[in-house]
Amino acid sequence: MEDLENPISSLSPHMVRRPWWFFHLFGLLFFMTIFSIIILGRSFRVKTPEFVVNSMFLSSNYPEIKGNWNVNLCMKNPNPDTYISYNQAQVWLFYKETFISTAHVMPFYQGTGDGEILTVHANLGMKTNEIKEDVTEDRVLIFDLSLEANIRVNSQSFLQRKRFLIVECNDLRIEFPLNQTIGTLSGGQNSCRVQLYGRKPVYF
Repeated sequence: MEDLENPISSLSPHMVRRPWWFFHLFGLLFFMTIFSIIILGRSFRVKTPEFVVNSMFLSSNYPEIKGNWNVNLCMKNPNPDTYISYNQAQVWLFYKETFISTAHVMPFYQGTGDGEILTVHANLGMKTNEIKEDVTEDRVLIFDLSLEANIRVNSQSFLQRKRFLIVECNDLRIEFPLNQTIGTLSGGQNSCRVQLYGRKPVYF
């Protein structure tokens, strides 16, 4: 006779007890979820690349800046488990907020933790007459340099993120020795300010 007051007692123990593989599957899924979160977290916390102006020189008919310029940027990727691809990079040179010249940079990439030297050179596209009035007694002129590029950050887990990079290297002091037409960077290396954006900023 069926026990109507306690219907569970009439069920087979195999129908109530969960199979052993269920707990193993649950544990495996839990471990995989935690592992994925850790990998994603490490991939998305990207450290900003470091840029330093290592050397720079201008060739010109001093005090008229009309000739060639060359700059060596020391770049370092501080991320030990990612590499960075640079696309559509362009460098701008300014004097007192006045645009003087620009140069395009071929696509390149940095390996994990690598430090590289990027050399940029171009012609000075305009003559700045006001420089004559700004020449100091020590024959030093101050320039600003900016680099913009679309970058792609790739991790070893095959994940990637796209960013827009802006590098600002200000107060670059170029000294022209007496009776010389080539000015060089004075005061040692200059650290640059680096900013990363989700997309290219819109300026109004």
